[in-house]
Amino acid sequence: MKKRDLTTGSVYGNLIYMALPTMFGFFAQTLFNVVDMFYVGMISPEAVAGVTIYSTISVIIYVGLTERS
Repeated sequence: MKKRDLTTGSVYGNLIYMALPTMFGFFAQTLFNVVDMFYVGMISPEAVAGVTIYSTISVIIYVGLTERS
């Protein structure tokens, strides 16, 4: 893979280069949660509540772990 020097070039271009993988990851996780809610909603309201709590906690943990660096 070609290495990219983030100290040269436009700040905007480098920022987008660094942000796109994270944005894609959050979008994929959100899409998964929406589809999951659709199918879990067919089971019961309690199941939706459980998935909602888990989804929220997993995002908090993910953001907490990635912000430490």
